[in-house]
Amino acid sequence: MLVRLNQRIAQFELSAASLAMILLLALNGYAIFARAFLDRYPAWIIEVTETLMVCIVFLGGAWLYKSGRHVAVDYFVNLLRPDGAALRIIRIGVELAILAFALVTLWQAWVYQPILFSRRTTALGLPANVLSAAVPLAYASIVLAALERLIQMRRR
Repeated sequence: MLVRLNQRIAQFELSAASLAMILLLALNGYAIFARAFLDRYPAWIIEVTETLMVCIVFLGGAWLYKSGRHVAVDYFVNLLRPDGAALRIIRIGVELAILAFALVTLWQAWVYQPILFSRRTTALGLPANVLSAAVPLAYASIVLAALERLIQMRRR
């Protein structure tokens, strides 16, 4: 069940990050056009592009972690025997560290949501937590993925 849930969340993350990238490119093109030819720069564009960049970074980063496509330094790990206990201990330790970091970050994101909700954005007047809504979503997703990996390592 956890595997299927993580797969569906990963599909959402990839789709949302891709859509955010397309929108970011289109809005920046519009902003350049408006500034150069209309002599006007839309004030709201900064808030929207910030939100899109947060979505790209955090949702895309969560997808990269789940799919194993994130940046990794594995030179020394590759020197270990593939079926050895040292490699297994390192992999479990890394997943536990990722889980701990993701849980702390998720907790902090949760704590700051009411504070951000009470503030409004300058141009659009939206709650400020709209700009960072992807952060707790991404870290909740990373927690689920790390739990899935730890469960799979335990079964082996």
